[in-house]
Amino acid sequence: MSRDPKRLQDVMSAALGRPELVKLVRAHRIWAHWSEVVGENLAKKCSPEKFESGTLFVTVSSASWAQELRMHKQELLEKLNRIENVFDDIRFTVGAVVQPSEVADSNEFGALEPESIDVTFEVSEIEEVGRRALGKMKALRRIQDVAED
Repeated sequence: MSRDPKRLQDVMSAALGRPELVKLVRAHRIWAHWSEVVGENLAKKCSPEKFESGTLFVTVSSASWAQELRMHKQELLEKLNRIENVFDDIRFTVGAVVQPSEVADSNEFGALEPESIDVTFEVSEIEEVGRRALGKMKALRRIQDVAED
């Protein structure tokens, strides 16, 4: 077995067979960097809502701000992709803008950020977890196929 270092993202994508899931997790890093991307003042007028199939959906406080952001769409995409290169498009909709601090304040358990811990995994351990998960998924599919017949 090779002992060459591998990126966790690559190992997990391969092991889980779900690169879109890894892409979704990477895209959600933008929430923490939103004010860096759009600037502090504009961050008060808009917020990322969801990420789906390469498209970031952004809620904007008014139609005029949505229009302004549409004019800077390419520049915003470039900034986003410098942080995480997973964005193909941005769509702007007018609605109630929720600031990250409001979400944390409304959460009775505190901030939504996970606690930081130091963990070391061997690549072989991660690959084994992936193989087991895939084995269970294949077994469930076989059971479903038999049940459908």
